[in-house]
Amino acid sequence: MTVPLHADHALVRAARRKEPDAVDWLSEKLEIVPRIIAVLARRKGVRAPEVLADLSQEAVLTALRRLDTYHGLAPLDAWLQRICENTVRGYQRRERLRAANPLEHEPASHERTPDEIAEAEEQRRRVSAAIDAIGGSEAEILRLRYQEGMDYRDIAARAGIPFATCRTRYYRGFQKLRDRLDGDNQEDLR
Repeated sequence: MTVPLHADHALVRAARRKEPDAVDWLSEKLEIVPRIIAVLARRKGVRAPEVLADLSQEAVLTALRRLDTYHGLAPLDAWLQRICENTVRGYQRRERLRAANPLEHEPASHERTPDEIAEAEEQRRRVSAAIDAIGGSEAEILRLRYQEGMDYRDIAARAGIPFATCRTRYYRGFQKLRDRLDGDNQEDLR
């Protein structure tokens, strides 16, 4: 049994062919994205206008890039809702990682004491040694990400691996790094 396609499916296909009326219709549909993002993000405690604007832009760009994945099984609004949910969830995941990331550099300050500078250098040395101990492609990806400041797409291109593989190796390496650094902290307490 085949499921009937929603009327939005034909309009999306027409918009992909750049038919003016369909493009206008799609533009109007995309105007709901900032409202959806605002509701979803505020439920999660995100209220900063600049963050909401960035998330809205990210969701719209994702929708436009992935328009070919809309299959017409539901209204376009429902499809956009799912993209917005995934965008907000991705933002939360990035924020959690950023908060838990031991490799995050401290903001530059001219008022740091020599002890603070020495402590920061010692931590960088410990993190670098822990990355060296991990070894392999995971360590190389961690080095490129934090010591050279490269993003995942550039790392994947440089390593000649798919983007998804790069991220998987990064997160696997990051977990090993976290475990290793947590183990070092436990040994320090003994």
